[in-house]
Amino acid sequence: MITLSIDLTRIDKTLIRDVVKKDGTTAKYLGLVLWENKEGRDIYGNDGAVKQSATKEQREKGLGKQILGNFKVKAPEVTKEWSEYREQSKPKDESPNALDGYKDGYDPDLGF
Repeated sequence: MITLSIDLTRIDKTLIRDVVKKDGTTAKYLGLVLWENKEGRDIYGNDGAVKQSATKEQREKGLGKQILGNFKVKAPEVTKEWSEYREQSKPKDESPNALDGYKDGYDPDLGF
């Protein structure tokens, strides 16, 4: 799991896109980019910075460079219930194996 925290007052509103969805309604999208710290986790436990996405032309104009916040990579908590769910949700391989019944998978009809 990755958690992030951003300062909404730092968002460059010119980079918010209005998009018409398939059903005809409109939505506002803000592209974000996660930049990992080169030195790893910092002293505050952050693994990197969050910035706004920008096109090459926008970046050349100086847009989208400001850091909005930080992110942390969290290890998932493995519980007994989660482990049981994962085990139950695995696909069952019910297809017959063509080499069943042959020692070490050897099939004498293959000739080698």
